[in-house]
Amino acid sequence: MVSLPINANLTRKAVSLTKHLTIISDALQADALQSLIDAVVPATDPAQMTTNASFWYTLGDGPRNIVDSAAESLRQYLPEFTEGVVGVEWWIGRINPPYGDNFPYGLHTDWGINPSTKRGETPTLSSILYLTSVNDGALVLYPEGEESPVGTLEYVLPRKNLFAMFSGNVTHNVRSRKDVWGIPGDAAQARISIQFNWWKFRPTTATGKNLASISVDYNGTIFPELAIAGPGQDRSGSCG
Repeated sequence: MVSLPINANLTRKAVSLTKHLTIISDALQADALQSLIDAVVPATDPAQMTTNASFWYTLGDGPRNIVDSAAESLRQYLPEFTEGVVGVEWWIGRINPPYGDNFPYGLHTDWGINPSTKRGETPTLSSILYLTSVNDGALVLYPEGEESPVGTLEYVLPRKNLFAMFSGNVTHNVRSRKDVWGIPGDAAQARISIQFNWWKFRPTTATGKNLASISVDYNGTIFPELAIAGPGQDRSGSCG
């Protein structure tokens, strides 16, 4: 299991470390965060979110949407062992309470098929950026797999602009506060986040059993709210 060393770029950030988690507070600049929230919140509205897909961005290719832009900003925090990643797979999500019951993926490890070897592999790094603060719905890591002893589990509660990173081969899920600590949560708002998986190849099959489309190119036909608006163009219009 890989522990995450501190990246030199983190010296100006509020960093919290456990054995398998690196947590950065205030990960994005305030204006960039607000633009991201303004786009992702309506995109994840249950009335609008008709599909659940993951998208692919090749690092350095030039952002096609506001999440690609966030990925370029967040890559500065990646630990040294991620050298060689070529791109990031991302998807947006909203979980309403009860958070544990409504988390669609259950206890799992992200994975994808390496097109060169035709074998299933895990991402180099998994990470999540929270867009809302919720006193519930903890991300739980199981460092020793599904049978991890309770004393080895690691947790993080959603906080707006908090960026959490962990090795891509770690089993994880989302659990309600009552399930983890025996204390009912008092939160009633949506838990909104973006998952970023950082890969050394572009995966060709599912990383999550409930993702309808995997690692697809973003062209604005799905989640047009995320498109980067050009001169005189509203963000709600699709990009080609």
